[in-house]
Amino acid sequence: MLKNTNSSYGIIAKTLHWTVALLIITLLGVGLYMVSLPNGGDKWYFYDLHKATGTVVLVLVLFRVYWRRTNEVPGLPKDMPAWQQIAARWTHYALLTLMVVFPVSGLLMSLMTGHPVNFYGLFTIPAMAEEPGLVAGVSYLLHTYLPYVFISIISLHVLAALYHHFFRKDNILRRMLPWG
Repeated sequence: MLKNTNSSYGIIAKTLHWTVALLIITLLGVGLYMVSLPNGGDKWYFYDLHKATGTVVLVLVLFRVYWRRTNEVPGLPKDMPAWQQIAARWTHYALLTLMVVFPVSGLLMSLMTGHPVNFYGLFTIPAMAEEPGLVAGVSYLLHTYLPYVFISIISLHVLAALYHHFFRKDNILRRMLPWG
């Protein structure tokens, strides 16, 4: 089924979830690795790849937000404690917010400091400023420190899914699994 139902996510939501999750986890790892490299060819190769893939993530996440707003979202188990329902909602909002803010901050950090974004050699998003200003500075701070917040919230999300699967033995994880 393409669309979500009241009990499960459809193939589009599942594909977006797992594709974006894999890309974000990869980008976080590559991002943390590439900043430690000495200036040179490898470092700039990883930066170009990171920026292009971050742009892909932004487009996918914007479509994911649209899809979520225009489709039914499966409900939480009725016997789930209220505090867990609130935590689940806020965690999802935080994840969706970070999935938008993170690539936007990376793009702005690059474009507002005179660095164009090469999209896999297909086209280039031109730089918007030559000298760093306030937007570049705020973007830099967000893109530098948000990875640790993002990793923490992703970890919480994964642990909650595993808790539901192994301890509560409900359908929360299964309804998002690609083969479920």
